[in-house]
Amino acid sequence: MADRNPARWYGRGYVRLFLILVTALFIYGCSGGAQVKRDEGPGRVVVYTRTGCPYCAQARKYLTAHQVPFVEYDIFKTEKGKRDFQTLKGVGVPIFIVGDKRMDGYDENRLAVLLKEQGFRVK
Repeated sequence: MADRNPARWYGRGYVRLFLILVTALFIYGCSGGAQVKRDEGPGRVVVYTRTGCPYCAQARKYLTAHQVPFVEYDIFKTEKGKRDFQTLKGVGVPIFIVGDKRMDGYDENRLAVLLKEQGFRVK
C-alpha cells in the first residue's frame, strides 16, 4: 500500500526534488528550448543547406530572384552550419531563420508569407 503520510515524504526529500524538477521544466519552457545564438538583426534571413540538395537550390534561386539578402551555411562544409544544425535539432534541409521565426523545408508560399511578415517585398 502507498505511503500517504506527508511527513515521511518531506523527510525523504521527494517534495524538494519535485519542486526542483518543476522549476527546471518551467525555466526551460519559458526560454523556448535550445536556440541558436543569432548575431543577425531583425529581418535577416539565414538558410541552412547542404550540397546537392535540390530544395536548397530552389530556395537559393527563389531568394536571389526576389533580391532577398541572405546568409547561407552548409551543414557539412562549415563549422557554424554543423553546430547550428545540431542546436536547432534539424532533421532535414533547408532550414530558414527569418528574423526570429523558423521554417523547415522549402515551400514557396510559406516562405513568401514569412518574408512578407518581416517586410520583404516578394510576389
